[in-house]
Amino acid sequence: MTTPPTAAGSTPAPKSLLARAIGVFTSPRDTFGSVAAFPKWFGMLALTTVIVAIFAALPMTTEAGRQAAIDQQVTQMQSFGMDRRHGDHRGDLRRDSLCDLQRRDGR
Repeated sequence: MTTPPTAAGSTPAPKSLLARAIGVFTSPRDTFGSVAAFPKWFGMLALTTVIVAIFAALPMTTEAGRQAAIDQQVTQMQSFGMDRRHGDHRGDLRRDSLCDLQRRDGR
């Protein structure tokens, strides 16, 4: 892999995490030069993980978002063939087996 050309004898200045995050969109060539010269990945991974977690959890703060998530999960379970209306009671069997074991153990 080749490094981007820079002026003779000069290296780009290292950029802070925030400058890298913004620079990817505002000045990608300069940001790439800085990242190639000073590769630090953990901060950007952590920032990206936090941003994704926030936007994944944000819909769960409303009743409509929670209901949409439940609807999506039910639809996905049905697509895998887990539909209680059509005689799939494996979850009930597991629960009943657990209750039988607890009764036998005296709990």
